[in-house]
Amino acid sequence: MARQPNVQNIANAFQTLATEIASLPNLPVVNITQQIQNLQQIMVNQEQRTQARISNSTIRDDHVNIEPLLTDTGVIPPNFPQDLEDIKNARANTINGLLTAYNQPVAGNLETRKKRLAKYLGIRLVSL
Repeated sequence: MARQPNVQNIANAFQTLATEIASLPNLPVVNITQQIQNLQQIMVNQEQRTQARISNSTIRDDHVNIEPLLTDTGVIPPNFPQDLEDIKNARANTINGLLTAYNQPVAGNLETRKKRLAKYLGIRLVSL
């Protein structure tokens, strides 16, 4: 006679499966809604930065307002410069803070870092 299924084992397996399925929403990868919301926020921030850079690319005067760029967390960093004059007069710690807020390297001399910040903001070739 062929082996017969063990009904008790099948019932136990279904009970275990039901218990484990109930825990699936606890998995981070299953929380698709939150992941989609995070991606949407990243896209919104990226679009804002793109638009700000386009606006900033037309700056040719030291006293024209710079359009702020949001950080990855969606905020304008502290000490954001109002115009090119602010960048020109900024101290090293201010420039370093801004570069760090935008996840940009802080290597090089102060003039190099100011140019890096201006370029990141979308400001075209400027002498600082």
